[in-house]
Amino acid sequence: MASPRGACEALIRDGAVAQHTMAKAELSGTVTSFRQSKFKQDTYQTIVTIATKDHGAKLIGARVVWRRKDGLQILGRIVASHGSKGAVRVRWNRGFPPQALGSQVKILR
Repeated sequence: MASPRGACEALIRDGAVAQHTMAKAELSGTVTSFRQSKFKQDTYQTIVTIATKDHGAKLIGARVVWRRKDGLQILGRIVASHGSKGAVRVRWNRGFPPQALGSQVKILR
């Protein structure tokens, strides 16, 4: 008799989606500024405020996606919390365009 776990592994291996797999939860956030110091700013890191007041420390390591209207995507990862009001610091895989400050991003847990 096959175990239920073996049946799920067989479904996933065959390309079928198991019924009890959970979808990733999505949050949204707003890019507020670049990470900066007195004399320089870093275009690879931004500060993102999260729409829901979730604790930023719980989201460390989560993926972040910014999409432009023409379909270009820039991927990033949450590396640290920022402040005490739920903002996080995001490190992007490529430089973040300054025209996109103030735009929405999706946070995938």
